[in-house]
Order: sequence, then C-alpha cells, then structure tokens
Amino acid sequence: AKSPSMKKPAKSLLRDARRTAASAWNLMGLLNEESGKPDGAKSALECYERAIAWAGTRPERSGEVVGGAGEGIPDAEWNSLWGNYVRVRDTVSSQSSTT
Repeated sequence: AKSPSMKKPAKSLLRDARRTAASAWNLMGLLNEESGKPDGAKSALECYERAIAWAGTRPERSGEVVGGAGEGIPDAEWNSLWGNYVRVRDTVSSQSSTT
C-alpha cells in the first residue's frame, strides 16, 4: 500500500482475486442446487452467501448480508450473484417453514 509503483497492480490483483472467488462460490452453489440431494438447496445457499461476501461490500447496518456490489464488480455480475442468493434463500426459507 505504501509503494506507489505497486499500489495499482496490487489493487487490480485483489479485485480479480475477489471476482474469481465469487465466481467459484457461485458455481459451487449452482452445482449443489442441481445435485438433487435433499440438502442441496441449503448447501447452495451457503455457497451463494460466500459468493456475495466476496463480491460485495461490508454492510452499513447490522442485520444486512451485504452492502452492495464491491469495487470493480460489474452490475450484471452482481445481479446474477444476488439473484441466485435471493432465489435459494427464499426456497430454503419456505422449506423450513413447511417442516
């Protein structure tokens, strides 16, 4: 952070690493969701939570999962991650309320 010549490459590397981690967790969520296993949706939700944690900003208020898309995360990518999370969160919530 103190090196002017390394600051920009380090910032870009961190951004790319966050996007890669978010993408990997999102793909794991999709695989868990499609697995057909009884706990597949719950496992998928955990993966999606990790994906949005990597791609998002810290929440401004307690009780929020994430504050929004992080720096360098395109809106289309964020909307896809958030959509997967919300869809499975609602599925898991409805499954737990019926049992």
